[in-house]
Amino acid sequence: MRFPVLAAALLMAATQPALADCKADLAAIFAAQTSTPYRVEMTSSANGTTTKSIARVVFPDSFHITTEGMEMLMVKKKAWMKAGGQWQAMPGEAAAMMSEMISSGINKGIEAVKDVQCLGSQSYEGEDFEAYSFSSSGEAMGIASTADVMLYARGGMPAWLVVTGEAMGTKSTTVLKIT
Repeated sequence: MRFPVLAAALLMAATQPALADCKADLAAIFAAQTSTPYRVEMTSSANGTTTKSIARVVFPDSFHITTEGMEMLMVKKKAWMKAGGQWQAMPGEAAAMMSEMISSGINKGIEAVKDVQCLGSQSYEGEDFEAYSFSSSGEAMGIASTADVMLYARGGMPAWLVVTGEAMGTKSTTVLKIT
């Protein structure tokens, strides 16, 4: 089963129009994600430690993130953080910087994508999705990172991302379930 999928992916990658269409499809999927509120359940593993987070996002400048021991809320460029059981307002500059990082990351993110492959219909977590693979590298806040990504989409919207990456010499795997 893997050989026909691999052969099809290699054939698509070898032809420039297919690659261009794949990247355009990927860009459309990420653009669609910013058009509606969404929820992300994220599990990251690195150096034997697993971290779980939940984020609720209303693009471009509202989100609510919870993780063990920390909660952050940003609404229209005003942000608050809860650590140690206490909510504290964050300086306006910090909220503006976070909003800009989110917008910039999405806008520049597709530019950093390379080696895009349309893999067709694939099963993940017992469901069928349109699958894409790609790699990416970039820098955020002075930290360089690289990633290999599997994206599973349905109805033109991302549903799952499985990211194997490296930043600051640390390798990690992050799985995002997007609803």
